[in-house]
Amino acid sequence: MLTDTIPAGLTYVSGTLTATSGVASITGNTITWSDTMIASARRYEMTTSADDAACAAPFATDGAYADLQAFSIFPDSGVSGDTVAYSVNFTTIPDIEYFGVDTGGKLVNFTDDGFAYFDPGTPGAIPWVNLAIPDPSEPNNLLAVDWRDGFITYDAGTNRGVSLASFGTGWLIEYDDLEDFNDSNSTLDMEVAMYSAVDDAPGAYEVIYAYDNISMTAPLLLVGTIGVENAGGTAGTQYAYDNVVITDGMGICFDWTLPATPPVTITFQATMDVSATGSTITNTVDHTVDNPSSLLASASAAVDVEALPYGVELAPSTQALTTTAGSVVTHTLTVTNTGTTNDTFTVTVTGYAFTTTAPATVGPLGPGASTTVDVVVTAGAAGSNDTATITVISQGDGTTSANATVTTYVAIYKLYLPIIQR
Repeated sequence: MLTDTIPAGLTYVSGTLTATSGVASITGNTITWSDTMIASARRYEMTTSADDAACAAPFATDGAYADLQAFSIFPDSGVSGDTVAYSVNFTTIPDIEYFGVDTGGKLVNFTDDGFAYFDPGTPGAIPWVNLAIPDPSEPNNLLAVDWRDGFITYDAGTNRGVSLASFGTGWLIEYDDLEDFNDSNSTLDMEVAMYSAVDDAPGAYEVIYAYDNISMTAPLLLVGTIGVENAGGTAGTQYAYDNVVITDGMGICFDWTLPATPPVTITFQATMDVSATGSTITNTVDHTVDNPSSLLASASAAVDVEALPYGVELAPSTQALTTTAGSVVTHTLTVTNTGTTNDTFTVTVTGYAFTTTAPATVGPLGPGASTTVDVVVTAGAAGSNDTATITVISQGDGTTSANATVTTYVAIYKLYLPIIQR
């Protein structure tokens, strides 16, 4: 719960309190707000190289794509075929963490159908049929680079096949000319790189997919799933499902991050009292939560209110007197110089019907000084009334003024004569 007592010098403007969620209310000059806020959990947030240049495979050679051939790393002759799965143990890297869980080692499984996965996952009974993410059906614990019905051909002469590499704390699997099973002439290069440990630095992505040399067109190119999925198939982040849009040199990156809890904005309006000029107003908000052993927390903000050189008050703001027809009545008002410099004030009278007079000026008055203004009214006919508006205007600053109204009521008196009987 938040509690905010509006400080002296401010006056709340009725009806202006709002909150983007939760319940906000005001009693007197104390505002309270309460709500149930759900703590954020880590998840893979996705971006592309079009949005962040840091979204790229390590040692990228073409946009976000790293061609391992440029580093004299070539396809593995033992990897080829259809509906096949292989495992590689990257012994030089730390144990791999995925979706916040230690996978139990450095082992990565990969298939001809454009995805990799971690134990205890399996390729599933029909790995060539891509699914949306997340889905509890196998395969799970999944890195879907471009999950489609694929085919791996090994050809050293054309550098076709799958190349494997490790670097520092990460690893990379590159598919060169992965074929679509339904059209061997439709191929693409793609790769997955991953860092074993979580890095929360901006632009440090844990999982990177990259694509190049795409020789495939719609509608075949559109088919596929791209994303990441946890071991239970209950959580994941999907880039595409049968609506794949990828281009040469493009990267898709996933950051294992803790999103900020959406903020709640609470607003209200208050007017500054004249008495606050030349002072410092401090607003303090107290915060309590219902967690056991939690402590009161407070936050404060202070603002210095500039002392105004010119200012005026006229009191009371309304005044009413009753008199008899033709009588003269005097309304007495008090003028106060609320500025910080000497000032003289012009007095005007408007809106009257009865004969009404007031002095043309008052002052000069020093800072904080007061004097009276007599407004003299000659009453009209019995039973009538009249209201005049009195305005005092600073001669130092013509935009500074104060108003008051005076009302004169004229009474009706009845004469009752006694009844005389003979």
